[in-house]
Amino acid sequence: PIVDLLKIVGIPLVFANVSQVKKYATGIGNCDKSQVMAAVMRTYPDLNITNDNESDATVLAMIGCRGLGYPIDHPTLKKAEVMAKIGETTK
Repeated sequence: PIVDLLKIVGIPLVFANVSQVKKYATGIGNCDKSQVMAAVMRTYPDLNITNDNESDATVLAMIGCRGLGYPIDHPTLKKAEVMAKIGETTK
């Protein structure tokens, strides 16, 4: 329902699985949530990240911005690998 509505109105949509979020944030796809949170807090020290859900949402926002061509973080090889995989899954 919500996905269908987004498609109807033309809002771009990508899907990232848990290991992709982890790899994008830390470079490691099988780390734990605390490592993701620590990486996000290091990347964005001005954000008030208080839990792992907020850090996951921040990483998903970074992925979305990069996918739309407006990256808000520094590029790395691991991030490029994640973006390439996400691109394969949305075609």
